[in-house]
Amino acid sequence: MINKWQHLTPINAPKVIVSWRDIHEISAWNDDDEPLGPVHLETIGWLLYEGSDPNELESSLVVIAKTYDYNDKRWADFTIFPRMVVKKIKREERETTREIP
Repeated sequence: MINKWQHLTPINAPKVIVSWRDIHEISAWNDDDEPLGPVHLETIGWLLYEGSDPNELESSLVVIAKTYDYNDKRWADFTIFPRMVVKKIKREERETTREIP
């Protein structure tokens, strides 16, 4: 799947905020009044892929990266979300970016 984003750099990949939900485990041995429900989180990065999972026919993925190595021209620090946990993808406005030699 990595070949799907090898052509992307921070200059042409959209910068996004992914709002998503995660599990929230509570071991309620006491009479805690803590609310039950999933945790709402946000992750910031560059959107590399949004589409079907090649390993699962009925699933789709959202892949973002948080780091780009200009020397090796490679992405790192990936977060791969199952699409069903993603609630919103907000594209950030572009700042002027240039490649550093």
